[in-house]
Amino acid sequence: TMDTDSGTVTYDGTGYYSALAAGNSYYDLVFNGSGGTWTIAASVTANTITMTAGALVTNATLTISSTSTANDLTLALTITKSSGADSTLTIKSGKAIIVSAAISSSLNKLGLVLQSDSGGNSSGYVNIGAAITTNGGALTIGGGSGTISAGSGYAVGNSGQATGVLINNVNVNTGGGNIIVNGQGYNTTANSNLGVRVTGATGVLQTSG
Repeated sequence: TMDTDSGTVTYDGTGYYSALAAGNSYYDLVFNGSGGTWTIAASVTANTITMTAGALVTNATLTISSTSTANDLTLALTITKSSGADSTLTIKSGKAIIVSAAISSSLNKLGLVLQSDSGGNSSGYVNIGAAITTNGGALTIGGGSGTISAGSGYAVGNSGQATGVLINNVNVNTGGGNIIVNGQGYNTTANSNLGVRVTGATGVLQTSG
């Protein structure tokens, strides 16, 4: 097991790893290594999760949860679904979620839930700066401690990003899957305190077959 209540567990390498210890409780968890590919088959919870490089393969329904309210969760490695039946990946953060590497499915549907501010503290935006392709899977973006549905459960902007949900110059396409996006702007008079914003010459949010 990898149950820890302090310290950091780091996965760092350059090969393919199909036996990632998962389903345990970590304190701080780091995925690192520019050539490493990790397969995760069970849910993982940690105080802080850092994804700096490499690739993550998920072919099962599971949750990746970072509970810290002090640190954003940045997805800086590619996440792919390449085998198996339809599945859902839920990513939760106690603060913001920043997607800076592509998330995609090449086989069957990948349902994707991006849930910021999972502690319900009204502070936690979602920033999507890399393409998302779910291949027919539903895409749900929002926040809060409860279940996200249309008009319930909002990603909330803060001083780091005033916009609740920002799709920044990238293509987000569900390939026919349903889309729910709930965003609430930061309570400020500054510009860009919008609930949801799709921006840039190539910024697209669409469901198309």
